[in-house]
Amino acid sequence: MTQTRRWLRMSGTALAVIVLAGWALGALGPAPTPPSTPPGPTPPGYRPGGPSPSVSITVVGIRATNEPKENIDPALLPIANELRRSRFNSFQLVVNDTRSVPMTTSWEVMMVEDYALQIQPMRQTDDRVSLVVSWVRYEQVGGKLQARPLGRTMYEIRKGKYLLQGGWRLKEGALMAAIAVK
Repeated sequence: MTQTRRWLRMSGTALAVIVLAGWALGALGPAPTPPSTPPGPTPPGYRPGGPSPSVSITVVGIRATNEPKENIDPALLPIANELRRSRFNSFQLVVNDTRSVPMTTSWEVMMVEDYALQIQPMRQTDDRVSLVVSWVRYEQVGGKLQARPLGRTMYEIRKGKYLLQGGWRLKEGALMAAIAVK
């Protein structure tokens, strides 16, 4: 091998080592960063570097019974007309909770008598939100508390309106929920 070839081979190898060492030490700049937008379609409300889109959800738990005289809890008066459409005439507030829930994240609201309502916002537009609403009941099985699914349905709710859902049997009356989104 000629001396020129040997010199070229050694200098090429030395240059490769310097470049690799420099990159490993950060001398050639920072490592590439991932893109600022998530892969796939951009969800509504997404802002690069900002929080993920979320929906404000209100859940109102209601114990409904039939009494000799109509009785509606004062806290339920804003939805009294919707409640009167049910087969019950007496309504008592048992839960009232509002949360900001990130899209595609499930939120569980404990009700009464081991019932729970799970809500998962899926997508939203300017005036509507699609939600998956699941009812579960917790039971003791082999000494462990387990959730037994009762029903799961997808709804599309107009923002500012209530969806009245439920009718699960309680010791006294039935359990209903009014769900609203903002």
